[in-house]
Amino acid sequence: MRGTTTDRIREALGSVDYPADKWAWVEEATRAGAEEETIRALRAVPQAEYANLNEVVRSVSIDHEREDGPVGAPVNPIVEELGENRGS
Repeated sequence: MRGTTTDRIREALGSVDYPADKWAWVEEATRAGAEEETIRALRAVPQAEYANLNEVVRSVSIDHEREDGPVGAPVNPIVEELGENRGS
């Protein structure tokens, strides 16, 4: 079984209103037609209320072999916080 990627999680949960609990975003990912690997990875996250998408992403087990770019590459802090570079 292959895992999911950060991009797939962000795509599946793009319309979730935060804070949200695990079941809210599992439901949203299912509704959005996310791949089964992504839904399975989301279900495996501990039950809690998450303040934003980045907290969810940090909690999910990512298949780094499927990610674009090298594992452990530095991430711009703005991208880390907001999920994208907003022109700064």
